[in-house]
Parts: sequence; structure tokens; C-alpha cells
Amino acid sequence: MAHGPVVPPGAEVGYRVEWLYRDPPKLDAAAIQRALARALPETEVKELDPGNLSVAHNGHAVRFADGQGTALTAILNPKDRSISVQEFQTAVEQTWSWPRDEAKARIGRSRSRIVVMDLLRTGNRPARWWRRRPSPTTR
Repeated sequence: MAHGPVVPPGAEVGYRVEWLYRDPPKLDAAAIQRALARALPETEVKELDPGNLSVAHNGHAVRFADGQGTALTAILNPKDRSISVQEFQTAVEQTWSWPRDEAKARIGRSRSRIVVMDLLRTGNRPARWWRRRPSPTTR
């Protein structure tokens, strides 16, 4: 059973999403940059190493006790993590519109995953944070 993250007092839990694949997908930093630029033109996508990207949300400051930084999102391809139906048991139990046997079968065929998660974010829930884009007149 997966355990939740340990969060220091005063910190917030960000989001984490995983997509499962049969074959490892290629993360194309330039293509992701172009797609994000439509909605978040101030973002900057960088390849950290093959298969792992960082997304800097320039214009979205994150304040800390000792200063501030730029909000960051990680897009990771953890190649050394196996996938099992047991790991996703809670999610499978919540697949009300998708037959559970089919969900389990798809997970069982998966050999690769992509993880997208907040690295630095405080003060806003994700849905609200994404709506806080600067208007074209403030850039």
C-alpha cells in the first residue's frame, strides 16, 4: 500500500499524477514547450537528463521564509520502478465508469510510467494556481 508524503509543518502537499504506458514514451521538451506556450506563455521547459524534464513557471513566484523562487513542475520517467496492480489497488477500486477487470488488465500490461508533480508551490490549490496566468498586458 502506498503511503502519503511526509510534509513539514506549514508546507502544502502539491499534486502528483502518473500515466502508465505499455511502451516507454519519449518526452519531447520542445513539443511540450510549444503546447504549454498556448496557455502559459511564461513557462520554460528544460531537459534535465534523458526522459526527465523541469517546467519553470516564470511569473509565478513562490514565497518562502527565507526568500522566493519560481514555481516548478517535474515531468519524470522513472525507469527503475516496476508497476504492479497492487500498487494501484485504491485507484482501481475507484474506477466507477471503467470495469475493474479491464483496469487491472491494463495496469498489468504497463511497463513504463510518467510522473508529473509540483516541486515548488505554496498558497494556492492547483486549479486556482493554473488560472493565475498574467494577462497579456502585464507581461
